[in-house]
Amino acid sequence: MNPATDATPAPESDSEESVLKMELTPGGMPTLRVDDVWLEDPEDPVAASKAFVSPDVVANADQLVLFGSGLGYRPLRLKSLGAERLVVVEPVEEVLVTARELLPDAFDGVSCVRSIDALIDTLSASGAADDRIVLLSPPGYAEAYPAFHARVQEAIRDAQGFRRMRERSAEGRRAMVLTSGRASRRHASGLPLALAAGQPLRGRAAFIVSAGPSLDRNRHLLNAARQKGALFAVNTAAKALAGELDALDVLVRIESLAASPELAAIAEKTAVLALDLVADADTFALETAQKALFVQEHEALVPVTDALGVTPLRYGATVATAAFALARAWGADPIVLVGQDLAYTGGQAYATGTGREGWSTSVEDGVITVDFDEATADAFRSKGLEVPHRSQPCLDVAAWGGAGVVPSTYDMTLFRRWFEAAAQHYEGRFINATEGGASIRGWEERPLEAVLAELPTPAASSADVLTEALGQAPQIPASALRRLRKEGARTARGGLDAGRRSGARGARARAK
Repeated sequence: MNPATDATPAPESDSEESVLKMELTPGGMPTLRVDDVWLEDPEDPVAASKAFVSPDVVANADQLVLFGSGLGYRPLRLKSLGAERLVVVEPVEEVLVTARELLPDAFDGVSCVRSIDALIDTLSASGAADDRIVLLSPPGYAEAYPAFHARVQEAIRDAQGFRRMRERSAEGRRAMVLTSGRASRRHASGLPLALAAGQPLRGRAAFIVSAGPSLDRNRHLLNAARQKGALFAVNTAAKALAGELDALDVLVRIESLAASPELAAIAEKTAVLALDLVADADTFALETAQKALFVQEHEALVPVTDALGVTPLRYGATVATAAFALARAWGADPIVLVGQDLAYTGGQAYATGTGREGWSTSVEDGVITVDFDEATADAFRSKGLEVPHRSQPCLDVAAWGGAGVVPSTYDMTLFRRWFEAAAQHYEGRFINATEGGASIRGWEERPLEAVLAELPTPAASSADVLTEALGQAPQIPASALRRLRKEGARTARGGLDAGRRSGARGARARAK
């Protein structure tokens, strides 16, 4: 009976020869040990569970993580103390099954997980970044499974980091919608709503092309891919492909950075330019056959979507997730990822032709450093955006095709988990044809050439069916955009006033 594993290799191996045994205490109560280590008290496990944690610890924690279900005595005790947000992580499946049979009440309303990935997913799904997550570790479990215990500690730190990233991203995007997006909103009037176009891609594939370094392996197949389905590209990948693609079906853009000449060149060959409301005004002005508008779904953006009266699009923190969400909403099946490395494959950050192929990466002492040019940093600063971090903790994750591991980061791991959750949540076939980078659970891993060989060729082009559907889709009323512009102006004035007040307080403090 071995501890659970997941896609990420363990830092060390717990014993593979451990033997679990359930025995009875002198009083006739079930107890549990692994080899010579007791996972439950050998004399009185109920009394031990009461002494295990004080009521104050439970009362002061926002969320509890219990390492080891045991036979259910400790979870039952925590519930009696009022623990409402409790996650139990149990390394051994047989133990959890037995505990649920012995004390089923102990697990009602309790989240139980067995892998590190599942623990991070559970903790990241809800809760604030500043929540106090308390790990409760029975001495027996920490002794019996030290490697797994260490990974649980790391998982809690990772989950809190993911929460911070999610909150920062959502609040930043809301601020852009209400303030810096004012210029873009002037161009939004009269554009069709992407989610109001129905499912024009039902019955055909969608290829989501990103700018990961592995794009160089199969980019020569993308013109052929467009004959088999709808070819989507994110802006960075599209720039790299401008001179190679005969045409592009959908260019997806969520960034508020200014459009480049390369992007303008590919836009001229693009059937549909799909834009988030916060995209840069220059992007809205690009010449293309058809534009479509969407707004991200997030609790921080509810005032925006309510004011506009639009159905929001549920996607993650990257433009590739927005492209996936659009393709799925339009009925595409299968959805195929290309160039979605989610890792620094071969020490590279981006594919050639992106303008970022010169970004070098290095790993030292568990930290990965990306050396990007100062022009990139200036572009972010000019829009009031946070400059990407040059150094982050390095995470070795399972590689595409099962060939060892590749270096990744917390933010890329968050993006990968989004795709994994999407594959679990939605029906359909999901294929990762990146041919490099990180493995994505729940996605088939197949070379792009093999995928194309098995797909039929649709009778009508994807560009034609998308253009026709969007031509009949409703638009955002101009009056709704005017109301949102007024709210943005008020928000901007409020932020300026707050800044002035803060500056005045600082000046008074310095004078004292």
